[in-house]
Amino acid sequence: MFDLAFAEDWSKKEGWSVEYFNDVVLPRINEAWQIEYELAEDQSIQTDKTASMTYRFGSYKRDDISSETTLDAIKAGERTATTRYTSDGNI
Repeated sequence: MFDLAFAEDWSKKEGWSVEYFNDVVLPRINEAWQIEYELAEDQSIQTDKTASMTYRFGSYKRDDISSETTLDAIKAGERTATTRYTSDGNI
């Protein structure tokens, strides 16, 4: 269904390993949305939208990621996307 290149591309944007994609995302791929983002220059802008971005990578972290959490990876420019699932109500 999905080849290794697809899994690697998806994982590279998020900092997770291909194993994470295969174990966590792939079983829910029909409801998964990968949302790519850029950090705004002006970080003082407030919004009423919130989402948790403080997950720990743990053993699913790619070898080239030095950050321990997803939020730290965003700040370091090591992560440029996140996955959200329709059934979790996070879209």
